[in-house]
Amino acid sequence: MKIKIIGIILVIWSVGVSQAQKLDYFIQSALENHLVIQQKTAELDALKFVKDQSSPWSDLSIDGGYNLAKNGMENWSISLMQSVSLSGVTRAEKQVAAEGENVSFWALKDVQKQVVVEVSELYYELAVVREEISLQEQNYQTYSELEKLAQNQVSSGKGKMVDVVRAQINKKESEAVRKVLLEKEQDLKERFNILLVRPSKADIEVDQIDLDNTFQGVDFANHPLMKGAEAKIKYVEAQTELAKKVGSPVLSFGVEYMNMNPMMDAAKHEVMPMVGVSLPLFRKKYKARVKQSLSDRLAVEKEKDWLANQLEREHRKLQSDIKQKNIQVQFAKEKVEQLEEAKELLIGYYISNGESFDELMRIQQEVLSVKMDQLELKQQLLSLSLAWNYLFKEIEG
Repeated sequence: MKIKIIGIILVIWSVGVSQAQKLDYFIQSALENHLVIQQKTAELDALKFVKDQSSPWSDLSIDGGYNLAKNGMENWSISLMQSVSLSGVTRAEKQVAAEGENVSFWALKDVQKQVVVEVSELYYELAVVREEISLQEQNYQTYSELEKLAQNQVSSGKGKMVDVVRAQINKKESEAVRKVLLEKEQDLKERFNILLVRPSKADIEVDQIDLDNTFQGVDFANHPLMKGAEAKIKYVEAQTELAKKVGSPVLSFGVEYMNMNPMMDAAKHEVMPMVGVSLPLFRKKYKARVKQSLSDRLAVEKEKDWLANQLEREHRKLQSDIKQKNIQVQFAKEKVEQLEEAKELLIGYYISNGESFDELMRIQQEVLSVKMDQLELKQQLLSLSLAWNYLFKEIEG
């Protein structure tokens, strides 16, 4: 019974480990731990507090004074005053804070998209490098088999020793390339871990990456940059309304307590209720702020139009690049199949006659070259898919 329970636990654990190595897991980890996202989140939280600070009531003020003149009416006084806006300044301030928060929110969403691209790019690059390592291992094995084949032909008197040496040279070259790729893999793994704020030596298991050529959905309106531009327009509009109201009258009221000079014919203490209104006499600076806000709005509207233009151009270029790469991928696939057929024919011919080993080696090198090109095309298409997703795919969470 205990063994059965332990087995179940191990199965559950192994499933969790395998899931933990999927790209979605690393993306989620980055969205939670990436330092720039944490910075933007903190900035957004700070703006929420700014919105809560807006109030029609100014800070309650207390003032005091002491009369240095001996023959003054009062010895000292203290007043408690409260001011309140009469023109909706508070409501305008809250709207400015709310729109500023919205601008920051969409900036955070765009950073999240960029982080997803950054994490995915390294993940895909690591996956492709590991496929290249596997390809070099297969290539090494192929040259080992060709070396044995050449040795057998030499033993039977049908081959030349130079064929064995050539196979050995190419085998060593393949091993040298594999070692270089292993160094590249280690570098990518460490940079990937550092990006995710993990121990640099932590193991990373990547899934098999299959190309998804279904690039659906063209909707610029929901892109965080477009949403952010719209939020900026509303933010500037709110600033304009605030600029119109800040020069309005302010009502103040309170009470003043005075300690009177006993030499004067008056009561010892006086309490005086006070009401006042402040009227700004020079409104030129307020009018300038309104004009500035109107100009800012025009600038932001033009910025949004240019952004839409830029996204459309990027969309068109991506469509063209993806079509071109897909044509190249299909051609490379067909070429590998034909080269493999040619290689099998040459092997049969070499076994029969002991000739055309040079051509056999050339074909094998070409097979390797085309397969490496396939992997490079795969990585390029993955990068294009990331660019596409950055433009059109919604970020969850």
